[in-house]
Amino acid sequence: MNSTNFESQWSLAMQKARQQQVKQKTATPLAAQEKQNKEEMDYFKQKILKSFQRGDEEETKKTAGALIKLRAKSAAIKIQKTRAETGFLSEATTKKIIAKYTQDCLRLVRSLGYK
Repeated sequence: MNSTNFESQWSLAMQKARQQQVKQKTATPLAAQEKQNKEEMDYFKQKILKSFQRGDEEETKKTAGALIKLRAKSAAIKIQKTRAETGFLSEATTKKIIAKYTQDCLRLVRSLGYK
């Protein structure tokens, strides 16, 4: 009986340890991805301002494309982060995040004078 009790406690401890490892593995990369994405967006925001001021349309379009991709990545990270924090993700929350992404991209494109 004593060994069975020990085995069940050990098994339970192993399960808890695995769950904590999974939480740590998912939390750290999301935070790191979020930080890296923000840094890249900051870089490209500065780059697009400079290319727009110079009148370099080709570089501005290229940089706008990069910003839109990064903004999409940001939305995906936010969706993953919300799901990880709450354990679920409602359709309304997903729609809200996607609507914000669409709005931000549309604002960028309009501010550059593209239709």
